[in-house]
Amino acid sequence: MMTRRRFTQLTGLAAGSVLLDARSGATAPDVTIEIAPYTLEASPKHHFRTIAYNSQIPGPLLRMRQGQEQTVEVRNLTADPEVLHWHGLFLPSQIDGAMEEGTPMIAPGDTVRYTFKPDPPGFRWFHTHTFAGKNLSKAQYGGQHGFLMIESRENAGNYDREVFIGLHDWGGILPEATTAT
Repeated sequence: MMTRRRFTQLTGLAAGSVLLDARSGATAPDVTIEIAPYTLEASPKHHFRTIAYNSQIPGPLLRMRQGQEQTVEVRNLTADPEVLHWHGLFLPSQIDGAMEEGTPMIAPGDTVRYTFKPDPPGFRWFHTHTFAGKNLSKAQYGGQHGFLMIESRENAGNYDREVFIGLHDWGGILPEATTAT
């Protein structure tokens, strides 16, 4: 049975939680990207076990306006550390997504938030910077990339239709090095 005292304690905890969320500015991100295992069916006889962004290969097309602040939440639902690189954007190394430049890896099960103002405008992409080594089913070899369109703040362009094309070789090989004799 719940006593009046326990009811008051629980009510106070709930109210405090709501106030803390409001004070901390906890808002929904503009974009959420989930990095997770995925099986791509290229044809009825060809299935590829890989990692995808938001259960898509390529990942989703992201549209951002030049200079308009964006908050991107990235969830790593894989068993390995991951990182997401924003290719071609002018960003500080801590959020650029290149671990070799200083962006921390996202631990398995962790979620991180990046807030930035995308620049310069144009067609870009986002992709992993994890090291694949000779494993042609991992990282960029495994199709971990998506499209990123940064629309110009002054002139978004005058066109009738957009087409974004991404090509990927699912049967790639690493030729063995040969030595001349």
